[in-house]
Amino acid sequence: MHEPVPPRLQDLADRLGVTKAAVSLALRNQPGVSAELRAAVKALAAKLDYRASPLLAVHMAQVRARRRPHYRATLALLSNQPGGLAGAKRSPRDLRYCVVP
Repeated sequence: MHEPVPPRLQDLADRLGVTKAAVSLALRNQPGVSAELRAAVKALAAKLDYRASPLLAVHMAQVRARRRPHYRATLALLSNQPGGLAGAKRSPRDLRYCVVP
């Protein structure tokens, strides 16, 4: 006899008519989903005895922690000194910025 296949994140998403990302956010208590959807996801997960893979959870936490931020700040440097931008232009790659005159 075959053992029953454990439910996947996609199985929960399909039953609820939402995306796999929405289910993932709801199960991790992240913002971006309504309280109603969060409750529905958690109820269905309990009903189906959904269990997240511990190895995959650790891997995904590491992937999320290494993600670069989407926002990049803009900094204005004003100088009325001759050659005032010379120091700023010396090492932009080391500090991950660029100088636009």
